[in-house]
Amino acid sequence: MDQKKKIKLGSIIRPHGIKGEAEVYLYSGDKSILKPGMTVLGIEQNFEIEKIFLKPPKFRIKFKNIDDRTYWEKAKLPIDFYFYRHDFPPLPKGEYYLFDFVGLKLLGDEKKPIGEIINADLILGQTYFQLRLLNGEEMELPFISSFFPGFNIPEGWMNFILPEIVE
Repeated sequence: MDQKKKIKLGSIIRPHGIKGEAEVYLYSGDKSILKPGMTVLGIEQNFEIEKIFLKPPKFRIKFKNIDDRTYWEKAKLPIDFYFYRHDFPPLPKGEYYLFDFVGLKLLGDEKKPIGEIINADLILGQTYFQLRLLNGEEMELPFISSFFPGFNIPEGWMNFILPEIVE
């Protein structure tokens, strides 16, 4: 698992108020990882978190050294921001974040590579993987043992059984 891998955490979407705060969208919805003093990685620059506002329905952040809304009004929004994998809290042994699955090589019969996982989503409590096969075909399948009987994230692979398509 690449600890220097950048994980897209969210986007700065619009200014809020007059004191430089920004409304933020988080892709995971889990705000617990963000703490004042942390630095989020932008494409062109990094931002240090000064304050976090968790009042629903909007989630806002005040970044250090941005003291009025004109900064965000001039910026090309939305601005995606990232964390390094090693900045996420550690999980118990055998547990992984969904983004840890993205990029795993799919191995078919005889451990031959047949594609990779290009995205992972949690939909109504079920994990789904978006796959790209070597022939260019893409598909989305639930993470169940019928399709994915085994994996090894540190080694970067997942066993995959291609489903039969009945028309």
